Amino acid sequence: MSPYLYKIILKKSFWDYMDNMLTAVLINIIYFALIAAEVSISLFFFEGRMKLILVVPIVGNLHILLFISHFIKDISDGKSCSLKDFRRYAKMGWLKGFLFGLVTLGILVILFFSVPFYVQLGGLLGALGAALITWFFLVLFFAAQYFFPVSSRFKDHFGKDIKKCFTLFLDNILLTLVLPFIIIIQVLFSMFTVFLLPGLSGILLWYDAAYWILNKKYEYLNGDPSSSKKKIPWKELLNSEEERIGQRSFFDTIFPFRKK
Repeated sequence: MSPYLYKIILKKSFWDYMDNMLTAVLINIIYFALIAAEVSISLFFFEGRMKLILVVPIVGNLHILLFISHFIKDISDGKSCSLKDFRRYAKMGWLKGFLFGLVTLGILVILFFSVPFYVQLGGLLGALGAALITWFFLVLFFAAQYFFPVSSRFKDHFGKDIKKCFTLFLDNILLTLVLPFIIIIQVLFSMFTVFLLPGLSGILLWYDAAYWILNKKYEYLNGDPSSSKKKIPWKELLNSEEERIGQRSFFDTIFPFRKK
């Protein structure tokens, strides 16, 4: 994929965040408040049973992330976010989020028990088993990066969303491998702001921007079946988005009314 594509993904996610910074911070606060509520409920109902205390936040956390991703989608699409959508988005994503949480929990349990087992087994069989489990987990992780932007934009069944995630991963391997590196930078920076800036909303915006731009490619290919994946007119497809972002600096965003 061309360097231009990575540049526009960075620009889109960054300026979408900067243009909606207060909303993004509010989303981060809402996320932490909901997580705190879930942990409190777990401690109240499952006191003394640590495994159950951990299960509820893990499953619930992914449900909350999917709920929040609907607001992130609105920001990425240039729409205004409203608290009026709070209830509607909560209803839209609860089943997919719950299923994704259960699947993730199951994968973590398999990883937790299988890797130590193969390591203790030793020898060639142990090394091969541990390697296969590790690679299996990595493939799932990279494909799962697309789950929230995909699920927030489509009303398909959970299985279809998972299928789309794997299709995106296998069709855009290089970009998929690059995505986590920007997340690491965001997490490191967020530590200095108690995860309020850019925090969770910045991470989800990065994923959504990547998917939003990839979706432009598939819309183009579906509209012209004879076209080649290797010759995508990215600048033509993303011209309107570049115009929306405009040529501006970080200083212009901080002081939008300054004289040029």
